[in-house]
Amino acid sequence: MYEKAAELSRLIMMITSKQKKVINHLIRDMGYDFEFAHFKLLLTISHYPGEVYAKNLAEFEDKSKSTINVLLKKMEKLELIEMVPKLEDKRHKIIKITAQGSEIYQLLATKIEQEIFPIIVQDISLAEQEETQQTLLKMMANLDQLLK
Repeated sequence: MYEKAAELSRLIMMITSKQKKVINHLIRDMGYDFEFAHFKLLLTISHYPGEVYAKNLAEFEDKSKSTINVLLKKMEKLELIEMVPKLEDKRHKIIKITAQGSEIYQLLATKIEQEIFPIIVQDISLAEQEETQQTLLKMMANLDQLLK
């Protein structure tokens, strides 16, 4: 009865996996020493409203705080971010994207938008893209119901 749902779920996972691989290749081809997971954190930090902490990122990315901290340490070493102790409580560090991190993020985001996205949607009409987006949004809302 739900074979189609299982197929859709597998397909979404396969698309996500391939997209990560393609972006990892792009990152390496541009000469950077990090991976998709780091780029995704740059994206999140760049667009996160207010102050960003490791705890926020762990919740948002649905990863353990220790996994996030490993990624953040590498990003700090590469000078993509800086971790500034909070004035009221030095144990908590505010995560800020550096000028270099912002520049690299913008370069990668632009390259992805110009080179990868057009290939992803080639031969897919705008109407088909919009219908797919609406379907995926419904699926996401349905999954959100399970998390309440």
